[in-house]
Amino acid sequence: MRALFYGSEHAPYHPMEEVGRRVQELLPELEIRLTDREGELRELERETYDICFLYADFENPPLARETAAALLGFAAQGGGIFAIHGGIAIQNRSELGQLLGGIFTGHPPYDGLPTVYYKVADPAHPLTAGVEDFAIPDELYLFELPKLEDRRIFLFYEEKGVLYPAGWTREYGLGRVVYLCCGHNVHAFEEEMLCRLIKNGAEWLMERRNKQDA
Repeated sequence: MRALFYGSEHAPYHPMEEVGRRVQELLPELEIRLTDREGELRELERETYDICFLYADFENPPLARETAAALLGFAAQGGGIFAIHGGIAIQNRSELGQLLGGIFTGHPPYDGLPTVYYKVADPAHPLTAGVEDFAIPDELYLFELPKLEDRRIFLFYEEKGVLYPAGWTREYGLGRVVYLCCGHNVHAFEEEMLCRLIKNGAEWLMERRNKQDA
């Protein structure tokens, strides 16, 4: 099984190299290629890759229309999309916001990197198997969630007594999509529960692919 991990090493807030290496360590069963070249996203094919990880940054320019089309086609034909934290930055193209199932709208006010309290929203979801509530220094995101019947929220974060969505899955064509808000920097991935979410998410995406190849 092969995967592409896309981001930018020179991003001002979410450089991808350290996080990409950590994901490689967590998922040794996957052959994961790290890249900061948008052109490689345009070459995504279901026959070449099983999963595309997205760990991007909002400072980057919007992806080209051809790149968006390649991502949409990859998912529709059965590929898995796993967007982590700033990976939702690709939603600066509206069609990709629909693909990911959520649109970033900003940050709650905060001073410095706060401790974020994550809570399991759906104990029966495959992504939360073995996962308990946890807290890590992290960056809060707010989202607008388009009306989608197939979106399933599996994780919340709590801020001032209010629960906000922090992770969800959806089906897209023959493929699957995971979004996970956690992971502002590589230190977040020292948390065991976050590591389990990454592993569970990859397994859930590969499950669909394995059924297609059976």
